[in-house]
Amino acid sequence: MDLNIDITGVLLPNFSTVIIQWLAAGVLFYFMKKYLWKAARDWTKKRQDYMQKQVEIISKNTSDSERELKEAKAKVKAAVGTSKEIISKAEKDSYVRKNEILREAEAEAQQRLSKAEAEIENKKRLMQKDMVKEMVTVAMAASEKLLEAKVDSTTDQKEIERFVKEIRS
Repeated sequence: MDLNIDITGVLLPNFSTVIIQWLAAGVLFYFMKKYLWKAARDWTKKRQDYMQKQVEIISKNTSDSERELKEAKAKVKAAVGTSKEIISKAEKDSYVRKNEILREAEAEAQQRLSKAEAEIENKKRLMQKDMVKEMVTVAMAASEKLLEAKVDSTTDQKEIERFVKEIRS
């Protein structure tokens, strides 16, 4: 087997090819600089300005959002404080109202109790008067009976017992 390969020819390019490639690249760079460089530079400048504006807008929106968040937190804190005050006031008012209702109920109960006691006392007096009248009537009736049948003390005793039995039945 005969391998005859020229390694230097493969590894090193031809000098004229290198020169032509350099000239072609130079011409390409020249035309790119002349016709495309300004347009590309303007486009990148516009893009850079646009991106800078977007960053500024985002920065402004972020600072506005942070400020609004702080304001909202302050409002929530104030609302919580106000609600606690309202709840505290309502608790105090309900406690005061409860005490008023209890005092009114106690006063009404005392008034009813006094009225009931007065009514009981009045009925008691009326009953005592009726009882005294009844006792007087009974005593009068008993004395009439005794006077009608006045014989002796044993007979009087028997008449009184008979009279009491009559009244009971």
